[in-house]
Amino acid sequence: LGNVRSDGDLQLVAGNGITVDTAESGAGMQLSAAHGIEMGSARSEGDMQLVAGNGITVGTAESGADMQLVAGQSIAVQTAVIGGNGDWQAGGDLRADAVQAGCNFAARSGGQLAIGTLQAGCGINLDGSADLVIDNLQASGDIALQSRNGDVQARALASGGALTLQAAGDSRGEQARAGNGAAWTAGSQVSAGQLDVDGTLSILAGGSIGFDRISSGHAQLDAAAGDLHGGQLQAATAALSASQALTLEQAQIGQQLALAAQDIQARVSQDAAGSTPLSTRFTGYRNGIAQRVVVEVDARDAWLIDSLRAMDAQLVTGNAQVRINEGEVINSMDLRSAQTHLWMDNNSARVRDVDVQLTELDHTFRLGIDGRYVDTNAYVIHFADGFRITSPNFNASHTDDGGQYLGESALRYSSRLLNLPGLLSSPGEVIWRNDDEPVISIGPGAVNVGAVSR
Repeated sequence: LGNVRSDGDLQLVAGNGITVDTAESGAGMQLSAAHGIEMGSARSEGDMQLVAGNGITVGTAESGADMQLVAGQSIAVQTAVIGGNGDWQAGGDLRADAVQAGCNFAARSGGQLAIGTLQAGCGINLDGSADLVIDNLQASGDIALQSRNGDVQARALASGGALTLQAAGDSRGEQARAGNGAAWTAGSQVSAGQLDVDGTLSILAGGSIGFDRISSGHAQLDAAAGDLHGGQLQAATAALSASQALTLEQAQIGQQLALAAQDIQARVSQDAAGSTPLSTRFTGYRNGIAQRVVVEVDARDAWLIDSLRAMDAQLVTGNAQVRINEGEVINSMDLRSAQTHLWMDNNSARVRDVDVQLTELDHTFRLGIDGRYVDTNAYVIHFADGFRITSPNFNASHTDDGGQYLGESALRYSSRLLNLPGLLSSPGEVIWRNDDEPVISIGPGAVNVGAVSR
């Protein structure tokens, strides 16, 4: 047929196929074919329904109300303008260059689903058996994308509501915005560019995760069988985990941050509007013990580490106040705060040139630093002049019961004695006194002053 026009409803039924250059209807339009439907352009003031046993191919389709396309094989549309809801179903591939829907748009394909530009006044739901390839989606409501057996690839997504992406394979997105949370899952890799989410962002990947920039209220990312590499992260609270390495170039956090991986490297600062102290956790994957933790943190006032579990840890901060509530370090910890350089070595007591040196044979400890004051239940090897240490006396239960060890260091005490003027005076002479300390004296034979230094 060439041009077909009806002032009222237009209905065509064919036992084979339908081929029309132009079809117009002043009301509704219904076309049904046992084989295929091919149309240059189709326009209806009311609903439009096209049903074909094989494929549907339309250059331009426009409906004043709802539009339904059902094809046993493929659907290919260049441009579609839908006044109401759109519902397209294809047994094979589904492709559209540009689609505009007044309210909801849903599409389901048995093969690949590819859409160039899609705008919907309400929500969007796309479900493909194979890959989903999207250039630009915009919806005032929710957006849901699913590939049951393939990948999801989207250049730009903008949702006024929730954003949901599910891929059996890889999932890739260059830019996404969601007004009410986002959930992103993939059986393999997730690669994201810029993500802006109001509310909670969740990314779960069977493999690795990579992103350039994320901004959300709460961010939860988990790379179950790979690495997690992030560029910039901004969130009030965040929990990131990876079974292998986790690298975070720059994170701006309001209140809480938890990082869990075999190898952790991160730079973290606290948002100006965040509450103090900045609370953090650094552990291995699934709360195991990390091989290495290397973090640099700049909190507003104080840095709180609720849990640290690592073989080795390097912690750097410009803050004077640092606290570790539950620490477990197997080998060593190098902690540098604004005024204190603290070293913990749980394998060796060899003295290092640091401000405070600790060791803990059972590897678990607590630690608090406030300027040059250190409070810990770890064993103190030595500390420098100008520092004050408090620690409970050793007991088998490793508790704070009993008296307090007020911070003298055996090494430091001996060093002071050996460098005092008049040390060779008669036994019993007073040789040291601080205003707040008891007088200390040495009796006969207390120190072998004639020994040769080696």
